[in-house]
Amino acid sequence: MADNDEFNVSTDNEDRAQFVTTALSSVPFVGGLISASANYVIKKRQDKRLSEALNKFITNNIEKKVEDSDSKYLSLHNDYLSLQDDFRSFEDNFDELKAGIKSIESQNFESEYQYLLESLRENVKENNPTEALKRLGNLKSKIWDKSPSNIRYALLSIEASANLKLNRYQDAGKLLIEAFQYSSIEKAMVNAAYGYFLLNDYLNSKKLVEEVLENNPTNARAFSILIQMFTTEEELDAIPDYLKETQDVAYAIGNFFLKINKFEEAIKWLEIAIVNEKETIIEMRPLLASILLDMILSDSEKIQEFQLNEKDKNTLKKVIDLITTSWNSISDPNLQKIHVDWIVNRCIAKHLLGNQDGFKDDINDAFKFDPSDSRIIYFKALMVLEHNEIEKAISLLKDIDFDKTIPEVPLLYFDLLRKQGKFADAITEINDFLEQNEDFQKIDFLYRILIYTYLDSDVESENCVEKAIDLADSRVKADPTNIENIIDLSQCLAKSGQIDSSKSHLINAKNIISDFTPTIHLMELADVFFRLNLFDDASEIYQKFVDSTQVTDLTHKLVESYYRCGDIGKALEISKSLREEFGIIDHITNIEIAIYHDIDDLSEAKKVLTEYISKYPDDMDMKLNLAYLNLRCNNLGDVENFLNTSFDIKSLSIENGIRLALLFNERGYFKEAIDILYEIRRYNFENENVHVAYIKLILFNEKEERENWLSPEKVDANTVVILEEDAGKQVTYILDDRSDVDFQKGEIGLESPLAKLIFGKTKGDKITHKTSLSQEILEVKDIKSKYIHAFQESLDKFNYLFPDTQALTKISFPKIEEEGIPQDFLKTITDVVVLRTENNSKAIELYLDKKLPIGTLATIIGQTIFDVWFEFTKNEDLGIYCSIGNSQEINEALNNLENSSKIVVDPLSLITVFTLNIGDLIVDSFGKLGIAQSTIDLLHETLIEQKKIYSRVHGFLVNDDKNLIFKETDSKDVEEKINVYEQMLNWIPKICEIIPCKEALSLKKDKKKEYDDLLGRAFVDTILIATENENILCTEDKVLRSIAKQEFNVDGIWTQPLLLHFLNNDIIDRNQYNELTIKLVNLHYYHTTINSEVLVEAARKTNWKIEDSLKNFLNILRGKNCDEDSALAVSTHFLSAIWNEKIPREDLYVLTLNLLSVIVQERFAPFIIDKIKNRVNINIHLFSSEDREEILELISLWEAIYYKSIL
Repeated sequence: MADNDEFNVSTDNEDRAQFVTTALSSVPFVGGLISASANYVIKKRQDKRLSEALNKFITNNIEKKVEDSDSKYLSLHNDYLSLQDDFRSFEDNFDELKAGIKSIESQNFESEYQYLLESLRENVKENNPTEALKRLGNLKSKIWDKSPSNIRYALLSIEASANLKLNRYQDAGKLLIEAFQYSSIEKAMVNAAYGYFLLNDYLNSKKLVEEVLENNPTNARAFSILIQMFTTEEELDAIPDYLKETQDVAYAIGNFFLKINKFEEAIKWLEIAIVNEKETIIEMRPLLASILLDMILSDSEKIQEFQLNEKDKNTLKKVIDLITTSWNSISDPNLQKIHVDWIVNRCIAKHLLGNQDGFKDDINDAFKFDPSDSRIIYFKALMVLEHNEIEKAISLLKDIDFDKTIPEVPLLYFDLLRKQGKFADAITEINDFLEQNEDFQKIDFLYRILIYTYLDSDVESENCVEKAIDLADSRVKADPTNIENIIDLSQCLAKSGQIDSSKSHLINAKNIISDFTPTIHLMELADVFFRLNLFDDASEIYQKFVDSTQVTDLTHKLVESYYRCGDIGKALEISKSLREEFGIIDHITNIEIAIYHDIDDLSEAKKVLTEYISKYPDDMDMKLNLAYLNLRCNNLGDVENFLNTSFDIKSLSIENGIRLALLFNERGYFKEAIDILYEIRRYNFENENVHVAYIKLILFNEKEERENWLSPEKVDANTVVILEEDAGKQVTYILDDRSDVDFQKGEIGLESPLAKLIFGKTKGDKITHKTSLSQEILEVKDIKSKYIHAFQESLDKFNYLFPDTQALTKISFPKIEEEGIPQDFLKTITDVVVLRTENNSKAIELYLDKKLPIGTLATIIGQTIFDVWFEFTKNEDLGIYCSIGNSQEINEALNNLENSSKIVVDPLSLITVFTLNIGDLIVDSFGKLGIAQSTIDLLHETLIEQKKIYSRVHGFLVNDDKNLIFKETDSKDVEEKINVYEQMLNWIPKICEIIPCKEALSLKKDKKKEYDDLLGRAFVDTILIATENENILCTEDKVLRSIAKQEFNVDGIWTQPLLLHFLNNDIIDRNQYNELTIKLVNLHYYHTTINSEVLVEAARKTNWKIEDSLKNFLNILRGKNCDEDSALAVSTHFLSAIWNEKIPREDLYVLTLNLLSVIVQERFAPFIIDKIKNRVNINIHLFSSEDREEILELISLWEAIYYKSIL
């Protein structure tokens, strides 16, 4: 039945009476009550009408019968009398009939409105209480007076529920109590108890609850009300266990624990309530969400906006889901406005998760519902700040009553005034606010804003900096352990120029950090150190709170701090772990790649670079890095593939443009390289680095290339033409085949009239240039490449454009007059050369005194170790100091060799092994040699440098008694070096295995650099690699081996013990050993151990003549090169051997006399000669009597000559 029909069966009185008459005429009487089938038609009937209808019915019937037949009158009269008796009987039972009708009418009334009541209940259940109240109002006005108790109870209960939804607790409570008057059922009593609870009448509430529970101890709703009145946790024991997990009881327990601030328990029980939900309570999920959110926001160990772990992120996602579920169930605008705080909480969760679009959507929706809510306005202001709309944010906040809002609102407002530059307004308003709000909840934050407003204003007349210092100082004195206060004072002092004092305060702040220091304070202090590039201090603090398993800004700072303070091991550990978990991460993965380069783990670097480029295919930095890495790894095919791609030079950064050009040049594409640099120079003429790169590229280009296309003979594209006019004025034009010709740069296009006129001309050609008014003769005075023209221009202008640079220095020689070079200029140059010569000489002296490693010497004199090796091995006064020369040292080396797993060679041993050609022997016995990538890089760089030297006349100034002499480099020496270096680079992959220097991860980067600067990177890397996996260091440098042992506990060997190992294990024979030893001696490897056999073999190779190679061997016996006993023993056996050889007597005598001269050097001659005589006499098995006598005579002759020479 439709709503508008419920109360209007008929509106016409006559029709209604007729309807009743008709109905009654067909309805029998049963027990004085009308059958239930007539219920519908006897509404609102009055007693009088019923009587009239009945009389009318009777009268009509009688009159009709009379008319029909008079004869039947008597019979009818009797019937009438009988009917009157019945009527009297009916009147007697009428009261009973009325009671029956009323009972039926009541039952029919309730049934009739049951559907409507259910509809109202659905309104409330569907969270549309406003609509429910509106309909209830209409319904109550119509039916209240005639409604039975149960209907009134239902109406009041529904109205209470709707008010409760709208947070009208007082109204809801009163309605529930009123409803109790109309029903005595248990539910009504529970509702009334809740009503008293809402009205804070706990006495009556508890009384009713107890009455309910006395009758029904399983009533969960009654217990839920009782729980809300509990004050102690122990009272919960009264709740039966079997009821605790019901929705109402669990929800109440959750609220109880929330009331006593036991949030974990509150969460537990609210989750139980949701799991066992039977009836929707829309507040339940948002309540749980608010607790979860608050626990994250209030956790002092978390920095919510910067760092959330996966658990926190999942919790925030749960918060969003919980709120969304309840919010989506609301359609009532009034209810939405009441619960707009749910949307605010959801927007906070989205903001913390980085969902800024969702954050903005929620804030805008919340703002529509309640644009006056200060909390919503606050977040709205934060939202517009995302777009840097400071003025708009200020306008949103300025009209809020600061006394009636959250404390964050005035803080944000004042800080925005500062950021907007409204310093005077900010200072005035903050001070006024402080005067009026001394108990402001976040007054410390407000003072901080005031301090930084003073600092930013920097108005000297107002002494703002001094005010800031005074305020900050007073706050430190008030709370000297507050890190934020110390930071503020430090910043103030830095602003005033007191840098040392500022840093001192920061260090003090770091020193007072404790386990109780709030994480937000730690972050602020670490950030200050980070901004000051004090990365040691920054990393020390960051590591206390940063969760390195997450990808956050804080993780980026931690990794960068580790890397920049040199703790690359920790930086690599984090960056690698994050990449493996989350994939490529910009910046962090860049650092990981850089570290792989630092430790020369090129295979890992290539793997990560390839992965990076697959994600960011347009990243030119990384593509160039990969190309250079392939070059280092000799993957030349990959390099060529990269260079064959097209490049948009204009889009490249300056740094990448230079790197690309140098890569082209490295691969021999000089023309492409210079073209790239020319373009970069053209667009970035003010950049110093571009000019330096361009000048060096031209300067060190091979002369064959320069003589070709860089020296044009006729006017063509990419040439510069100097034309001379009739008046003698010269004009320079650059013919450029480009669309963006710049006339201000002197460029003209090939299609220009002038270009067509001079195109193809040669130097000296004359052309006629005609205009509409005149003509003139132009002569081609000079033609040159535009690239050379640019080179000369850069060279000429460099010192003027960049006067403070040290990247390139141009020395302008004065004009040489007839009297020669000016003396002051000559003296300046001489002083520089003399100083350099003296420094080099001192370094060499230290090396010869065995106090300086050869790698350090190479660094000091400005050469690579390979070039130094070439020079020193050709000079007997220099040589390579490889050992002491005694047997104990060799035996220790042999023992170390036996216990090693891999031999790791440094640059010195590498070139030694190559020169002796013993690489295959080593590989067969020990496997491939370990080598540092930096050693190969150094060799490659040395080769490039030698090629530059070979490409042009090259030399250096030397000081000869303060006279400058230019000594030209011997091209044959350079050619020899180039040949050796190229062969070595081809040989290395067959003999050596590149090992990453992972041990460098354990060294701080600055310490590693200190070692690198002192010893040379290739040497340091070799030592560090030798510390791993029982490797052994192989270096010819005795001093370096001592340093390796002392500093890194690394055992070492050199080449001669290797040769002895081969000899002892029959890998080579004695003759091969002697041959190799002779090579070492001739290379001036001091002190190579020799015996008489080696000495005899060396003499035999010179055909017993005293030549330089033999002198090298004899010199080993000198006092500075060999101990006395060893020298005497070898000399005695050498004498025995040569006197048993068939040697011409003259040569034999010369050999003997030279041996005696060598053996007494750096020793006391008389003692040595006596001892040699004694050895000749007592070793009768070595000499025949005739030879002994002749040798002794020679010794006496030598003595006579010797003593005569010294007198």
